[in-house]
Amino acid sequence: MAWLGLVAGLAAARPAHGDTLHDLGEAYRAYDSGDLATARQRLAGLDDHGLAIRDYALWLRGMVALRSGDPGRAEAAFRQLGPLAAAMKPVASPFARQVAWRLADCAWERGDRKAAARAYQKALAAKDALDAGEVGTAMYRIAETRTGDAAAAAYRALAIEHPAHPLAARAEARLAELGAPPLTADERIARAQHLGDAHLWDEAVAELSLIADPPEDTAHQRDYWLGITLYKMRRRYADAARLLLGAYPHMADRGAEAMFHGARALSRADRDDDAIAWYRKVVATYPGTPWAQEAQFLSGWLEFNRGRYAQAIAPLEVSLKRYPRSKWAEDSLWFLGMAHYFLGHWDQARARLATPGPSPGSRSRGTRCSPAPGSPPSARPSRRSAPTTLRRAAPGSPPTSTRRSPPTR
Repeated sequence: MAWLGLVAGLAAARPAHGDTLHDLGEAYRAYDSGDLATARQRLAGLDDHGLAIRDYALWLRGMVALRSGDPGRAEAAFRQLGPLAAAMKPVASPFARQVAWRLADCAWERGDRKAAARAYQKALAAKDALDAGEVGTAMYRIAETRTGDAAAAAYRALAIEHPAHPLAARAEARLAELGAPPLTADERIARAQHLGDAHLWDEAVAELSLIADPPEDTAHQRDYWLGITLYKMRRRYADAARLLLGAYPHMADRGAEAMFHGARALSRADRDDDAIAWYRKVVATYPGTPWAQEAQFLSGWLEFNRGRYAQAIAPLEVSLKRYPRSKWAEDSLWFLGMAHYFLGHWDQARARLATPGPSPGSRSRGTRCSPAPGSPPSARPSRRSAPTTLRRAAPGSPPTSTRRSPPTR
């Protein structure tokens, strides 16, 4: 952890055993290795009042006491830490936002569950809750203080919002014990989304597979999320395309994204002709979206990528004309110029490759060739003046260095 490196570095700079910083560093080392007894011993004789980093010492005192089963001593340390950390300027203490969570832990450990639940509830309401505290544990402990429908609702919220948390399975078991109804199809879809956010793709697929015979609208949602999950897993692209292209008309605001990724899945399944046809549909159906901008570019790039340079020209020209400020404009210029080059269209190639990149705000960082903007064109390029890698390229087989591809097909 960063704080351990800082304290250990300070300790290494002043190695005397009785030195306060040295003892604090050694206490951190012991704590980090799980040796609470040594950490307590190092902290016992430590006078931290004069330390510029006293917040580190107070935080460690609190954590060692809390994990040693002494919540009273831990709470005293954290209550000292709170105002000190909040007042540190101009650099805030890294422990300031953790104080509320640790005080809630102290209340829980000393058996005041109602007070702990109130403290956890307040901490969960903070904007930085996911970064500052253990949200899943807090939700479970809040649920433990409730009864009846309120308890079921709290356990259910944990099971849905944090399905990958170690306590999520226990929350589901508690729901069964309380006689709560099983998770609905919509709730399982929400769980699958959260599992996908955590890159737990297999678990997300398993969750969606538990949805049987849902209503039509829910079935479209299930198919969309299953298609997106398969696509992100980088497998079963044909299945992903089928699911996404079947669901897109029913996905409202996600329709353009569904159609685009369905088309891209077709391409990754080596069905480029079908992918190009669907990319054109994306542009026609959702022309004002970023998905349309990328689809228009890819419809030309796919032709270029498989050596069909003549067929690549028209869609790349449309990409530049229709979306001149898109982040794909510079790529369109490049591949359009290279398509003309490999076809022997020297004037067109020079014109495109020497064209300044799009205006600021796009992905461009300048021109693709050395001529400065506004400079007069030189003589017709020849094989002799072309870069070595281009001179050696066989028609229809561009060298790797010229195949400037998007991140993935």
